[in-house]
Amino acid sequence: MPTQALQHSEIPSLLLGYVSCYGQIPVANFSRYLQFFVNASIVMFCIFLAVQFVLTVKRDVKDRMREHSVGTPILYTPRSEES
Repeated sequence: MPTQALQHSEIPSLLLGYVSCYGQIPVANFSRYLQFFVNASIVMFCIFLAVQFVLTVKRDVKDRMREHSVGTPILYTPRSEES
């Protein structure tokens, strides 16, 4: 008996089981929503990493510019003893 190759659209229903209906939501729609939310979370995580990278580089450039203008490395900002 020859086996049929799985299509990309059949994989989520295979992972969720061959149930035709889950409550009022058909499995095909449920798997599409699940795929959408997984993809959206991956995209949001990538955007978060990109923003954090840009902010880190911006802060590093600002610190190096301050260091260059003063002439000595700025390791910390001393606090005044008056509280």
